[in-house]
Amino acid sequence: MVVEVRGNIAAAEENALLAAAPAPARAEVQRKIAEHRAAFERQFSPSQRGVVFTVPQLCAEYQGELALVDEELVIEAAEWNLLDYPADLSRFEYDDASKTFELDIEGNKVVIHPKDAEQLDLNLLPTEQTDVDLVRWLDKQVRQPDVSQQTMTVWILQAVTGLIKRPNLSLSILVRAKFILARKLGELIAQARKDAKKRGWQQLLFGAEAKVQTSEEFAFRFKPDDYPMNWPYTGGWDFQKHYYQKPGELEPKGEEFNCAVELDRHSAVKTWVRNLAKKEDASFSLQTSTDLFYPDFVAQLHDGRVLVVEYKGNAYATNDDSVEKRKLGKLWADRSGGKALFLMAEKVKDGMNVAQQISAAVALP
Repeated sequence: MVVEVRGNIAAAEENALLAAAPAPARAEVQRKIAEHRAAFERQFSPSQRGVVFTVPQLCAEYQGELALVDEELVIEAAEWNLLDYPADLSRFEYDDASKTFELDIEGNKVVIHPKDAEQLDLNLLPTEQTDVDLVRWLDKQVRQPDVSQQTMTVWILQAVTGLIKRPNLSLSILVRAKFILARKLGELIAQARKDAKKRGWQQLLFGAEAKVQTSEEFAFRFKPDDYPMNWPYTGGWDFQKHYYQKPGELEPKGEEFNCAVELDRHSAVKTWVRNLAKKEDASFSLQTSTDLFYPDFVAQLHDGRVLVVEYKGNAYATNDDSVEKRKLGKLWADRSGGKALFLMAEKVKDGMNVAQQISAAVALP
């Protein structure tokens, strides 16, 4: 009997072949099946072979329901209200002698001469405006989708009123400086939202009443045909376990490359992904207090667990960004019920090299 097999051999097909083979030949049939599978796996990547790769995502119970922790939920948990963040325009000054405006923009002292700024050309401005007109104009410039117009106009009016009350300023001066004011108000709104997100994130994930867990219901899945890298790996090391045919956005040398090699070589790793940064629909991420954290590598282990690895060089291992990511990754792993592991790897940590750090992370208790 001759059997021709195309593609991989499923477990049911293997059992059928072994059952049909004469007893003396079954060991040889099983050996040939193993050889065929090995050849198939070398020819096709795990994604091409139909391997399913999912990662549990971090969720929180909010208002009685389980929800994915994302920016929208963090903002909602903060109960964001712009009126809680008064517009600080104390650095706005007008020098009548030099006819210049001075304002702190994005942390820098900016001095603007009206004659040098196209937006301050007096010929382009109405000759008569009220404070209400100015507020309406500023509202159109800085309007936000998550701030009601009523709240925005009240906030802007408070800022304008506070400036007009100052002895060296007047409404006419503010009208001339309206483009500068709009820019600064927009900056203050962005900072207020950032502060609210930090407060909401801390409360939602680490507050006294926080209820956090990972959920398969909200699991992220690496799509077999969606890996939108900007540039593929072109080095000489032949990665055997990468989920897609080639890793994306990985230099062929350096510490991150060495970490990828150790993941590929590790006996506990079934497959792994070079997790692409800022590819929200195609990459696994965790919500920080400011933005999305895309860990460098995500690995599926043979025992079904998931290992997430973020590699940090010595210069960055202890900065504030790394501390928050480590804290978040640990929370994600701790709330997974043993299904997820997190490692912030370094060239040498606690006397261990990267390979040893991976082994320590995946070791069963």
